[in-house]
Amino acid sequence: MRTPIVLLLAGAVLAGCAAPAARTGPVPLYTRQLAATVEPGQYPYVAEHSRNGRRLAFVAAAHSSTPGSPTHLEVRRAFERIRPAAVIIEGIPSSWGENPAPIVELARMTDDPGAEPYARGEAGYAASLALASGVPFMGGEPTERDQTTALIAQGFSPLDIFYTDLLKLLPQSIRGGEITALGDVSFERAFAHWTTSLALERNDAPDVDLDGFARWYQVQYGLDYRTDPLFDRRADPGAETLPGRILQAQALIRDQHLLDLILRTVRKRDRVLVVYGGTHRATLAQALSRELGPAVVWPGQPVLTPVAGAGSAAGR
Repeated sequence: MRTPIVLLLAGAVLAGCAAPAARTGPVPLYTRQLAATVEPGQYPYVAEHSRNGRRLAFVAAAHSSTPGSPTHLEVRRAFERIRPAAVIIEGIPSSWGENPAPIVELARMTDDPGAEPYARGEAGYAASLALASGVPFMGGEPTERDQTTALIAQGFSPLDIFYTDLLKLLPQSIRGGEITALGDVSFERAFAHWTTSLALERNDAPDVDLDGFARWYQVQYGLDYRTDPLFDRRADPGAETLPGRILQAQALIRDQHLLDLILRTVRKRDRVLVVYGGTHRATLAQALSRELGPAVVWPGQPVLTPVAGAGSAAGR
């Protein structure tokens, strides 16, 4: 069994984030109402912004660990269309710099059925295309330490943050086939793996165990996690739950960091490809349209991209 990505790279997460560029203004909170205003349809799709010779293609991904999925096809199409000079991918801190060696190793296994889900997912696939074309790729995330510190400062408890992060990560093991049933030993192994990984990425991580997670889950949703048919969809930033509020706050931290990085990279490299989950595109749509021109959505659907203080702009 190959070393999981978060264990392979956990030491690097403790490095500081790259200094952000001057911010363009606050990123809005993700809500379903916002998504209904700015989204052209279901994920995946590609939104392209272009102004003064600078081009940004944002793949609004439906996360997938299946090579040949619709998201993978959109990533390839975007790559071939704009021929990026830099690629930004989800899931790794930007502080690791360009072409971080462990991700290069994983990206070379993107077609291997036994590879980590991250390697087989759209981020690993985008990194593999970048490597094949001699284009640098980088992560778009702040560090886990910085995210956790900011969330605690907002009043969330370390334990609630930790369990919410598990709620995000465990479905990755379901999609990747590592978890075969919520109540069996495969879940226990995945839980231990992600718990160890998250603890390595934090200062003073709280003590957690599976029984504690089960009690916490029961409090949040009134259900036993082992029999909840919606388990893999509970990490929903649009939900009116404590995990939903934590995910909303976390998304704001991540999205502001990503926006700063995108604008800085486009100014430096002119042509940039971003591969991120679709909700991130929803929250950044207005700022990207303001800075880089209205979005054109492939293959030509209209998309509404309101600009604060300037009414609405429709891209084609």
